Amino acid sequence: MDHGVFLGRQAFRDEFVRVMRHGVACVRWGAVVKALNERRIACSTSEEGVLRIAASLGGDVPVRLGRVLGGFDIANMARIMDAVCVANHGRPHRCRPVGGQ
Repeated sequence: MDHGVFLGRQAFRDEFVRVMRHGVACVRWGAVVKALNERRIACSTSEEGVLRIAASLGGDVPVRLGRVLGGFDIANMARIMDAVCVANHGRPHRCRPVGGQ
């Protein structure tokens, strides 16, 4: 997802992102969710929801969508829809929010 908040944080990258051979980066999603459950990652409710959905899509970590989807604004919902579509079909969703949001 192009949320961008966590990959901009050095501490997050140091703990949860590993650079593999040929420069490919890998997020340790299980460790991210464990840290969320232990409240070791400072974040808002919507940021936590984005991380949990990303972990589910990228790391096969279960997520309770009913608990996380209610707090998102239109821009983040569009990002989530794009991420789900890319995970399923390899391309983003074509619907965009109206009004420049």
